[in-house]
Amino acid sequence: MFIYVSIILGGIAVGYLLHHLNLLPYINKSLFFTVLTLLFVMGVNVGANPNVMNHLDSIGLQSLLFAVVSTMGSVLAGWGVYVFFFKNKQNEK
Repeated sequence: MFIYVSIILGGIAVGYLLHHLNLLPYINKSLFFTVLTLLFVMGVNVGANPNVMNHLDSIGLQSLLFAVVSTMGSVLAGWGVYVFFFKNKQNEK
């Protein structure tokens, strides 16, 4: 876990140091394709796992519930960050 947090913090530091280079359009495009590739590879992994495929009917509902609750939590957290950090700054302009 420490490695993952360190990588994220390192990325934040590099992004802060290089923010004046305007690399964001290239990074966004790269990130989009990286996420698509990650989703595809995860799908291949699930499809190749016979244990998951044989029990898909029993774990499907749990997975759907987990996905919905996770998405709702992410939306609520994003809304909270927007209200706490960005909403007042937009009203000041």
